[in-house]
Amino acid sequence: MAEVTSAADDFAAAVLAARYRVLARIGAGGMGVVYRAWDHAADRYVVIKAPHRALLADERAVARFDREMEAMRRMRHQAVVPVIDFGSHRGFPYAVMPYLAGGSLARRRPMRAGRPVAGRSATLRSWLVPIADALDHVHAEGFVHRDVKPDNILFDGRGRAHLGDFGIATFVRLAGRLEPPATNGPPIAAGLTDAGKAVGTPEYMAPEVILGNAVDGRADQYALAALVHELLAGGPPIAGSSPAATLAAHVDAAPLELAALRPELPASLCAAVRRSLAKDPAARFATCLEFAEVVLVHVAEEPAPAPRLVCPACDRMMTPPEGMAGCNGRCPCCREVLFVTEDLQAVVAPADRLTGDVGHPPLALRQRG
Repeated sequence: MAEVTSAADDFAAAVLAARYRVLARIGAGGMGVVYRAWDHAADRYVVIKAPHRALLADERAVARFDREMEAMRRMRHQAVVPVIDFGSHRGFPYAVMPYLAGGSLARRRPMRAGRPVAGRSATLRSWLVPIADALDHVHAEGFVHRDVKPDNILFDGRGRAHLGDFGIATFVRLAGRLEPPATNGPPIAAGLTDAGKAVGTPEYMAPEVILGNAVDGRADQYALAALVHELLAGGPPIAGSSPAATLAAHVDAAPLELAALRPELPASLCAAVRRSLAKDPAARFATCLEFAEVVLVHVAEEPAPAPRLVCPACDRMMTPPEGMAGCNGRCPCCREVLFVTEDLQAVVAPADRLTGDVGHPPLALRQRG
């Protein structure tokens, strides 16, 4: 389990609004930190996101965080992870979102010796259409996600995909040029966004984002195509020797041809990926959903996968043993005693539920059989 005991970590073991007990730091990025917490009022895990301390000195960054959190709380789509609450702790604004126990696409992709390998095209059917539709909804609401990547595609216990990570300055109004937070990052190359100002993940950033040009939803489509290529080829379509070199290559270099790397894939799939990776946004599809539907037109169906959940004790993916739903059992990896909800949407470590200053009765664990 991730450590949360650092004295410098203002959210370590904190109780927020007399309701949320922070349990573990489960991730961090350039803009903020992500925690798993227990919601005593709703009796469930949640995710709490907060900006880095350094950003608090930038009033624009704090205002943007608050503004976008309010916008996300109003956004409604079945495949968008919603903001369910927000507040402030020791001067840090934070947002609360549902915790999805099925892990991220990054954790579900095939690996060998700790490195990603080429995956099956059929696995795209479990997530591509709902994520593309969610992105189109975001665009219709007047936003660009700008950080589409495997870590931000999340699954519930039933394997349904959700688009996440909207809250840490990843949204930009569709109002012309980008307005990244001011930094003193070194220049990448003439005409390119400064390294410190490039908000996003280099492997998936569209040329117009890097150049600081006007953007719309087709920038997210570019990232989605780069992601599909990476999952099927085992590596990104464009990569450099450093983040700066990768950004420069997105602007100037031709992407690797998926058809050459995986000639057995449907030609229509490879052509769709190539089109959405065009340098000119006008050459891409009109919507992300149109891209997804063309990608999948000749991709075979496959049976629904078995439920997979993240163990809150060891943070590994697990398949609950048959008959464990609604009962207690042990994680196959760490052997920690766990409770799996009857709908297979969550797995709970009883000690997490009982942690906190608010008194609650013990979690009822039923024996199987």
